Amino acid sequence: MDDAISLTTRSAEDLIVLKVFASRDRDWADVESILVRQHARLDLEYVRRELPPLLELKNDFSSLAKLEQLCQFVTRRV
Repeated sequence: MDDAISLTTRSAEDLIVLKVFASRDRDWADVESILVRQHARLDLEYVRRELPPLLELKNDFSSLAKLEQLCQFVTRRV
């Protein structure tokens, strides 16, 4: 058995972008959970930069505002 294993993972920020893009109820719950657990370590500017062009592809003009509201909610809780 080979002891050298390579595993590619994504950042929490990339996961938030993916989840907001998918925008299902479960995805929003996951985003909230990520925000709570990773709050101080997240690069939200990266998320704010990467997400709008993707949302534009599906004419989603509300998910970014929903994410901002969730970020504010979590900030008040943490």
